[in-house]
Amino acid sequence: MLKRTGAFARRNAIALAALFVALGGTSYAAFGVPINSVGSAQIRNGAIPSGKLTVGNKNYLRAGLGAPAAAILGRPSLAASTNVNPNTSPGATLTVNNNTWNQAANTADLVFGVASVTVPAACTSASLDAYVGSELVASGKVTTGNSGNAQTIGLRPEGGVQTGGLTAQTVTVKAVNGCASAISVASINLTIVGFK
Repeated sequence: MLKRTGAFARRNAIALAALFVALGGTSYAAFGVPINSVGSAQIRNGAIPSGKLTVGNKNYLRAGLGAPAAAILGRPSLAASTNVNPNTSPGATLTVNNNTWNQAANTADLVFGVASVTVPAACTSASLDAYVGSELVASGKVTTGNSGNAQTIGLRPEGGVQTGGLTAQTVTVKAVNGCASAISVASINLTIVGFK
């Protein structure tokens, strides 16, 4: 075994030396560079190609604002499991906790989340919609009856909330039930994110 290891090392000496040099540089980068020590002064012009930046990043950089910042502003949730009888749009308003927040000036806020819903086995015409005022900001549609079992649906952003100045905002959630019988909404968990 020792003879085979020695023969392998002699045949691959240059490759092994290159491997150790490369790993040594990687370990220096991982452990030798202090956190937040690389900034715009250390990055050469053109080092980050334009294709790696989103349109939003490019607009912020052109305006001299730096990178966009995001923050979680609120986490509204359903107060209690609720049965919703058949209705039409805009639907029945559900009681939601922690549904107000202060939107900072010149920001765009998004609302998204998940919900647990049980609908009749053959029903695919129910949805949960989140509104700020009369603006639809997030929506989740039931796409299958799931044999009458509980299912998780995502509420995707439908539009951003933008204001010019500091504004108190309230999100309301409505359940639209186009089924023949009641649906049950067991939980709703939303996240409100603000972008500078």
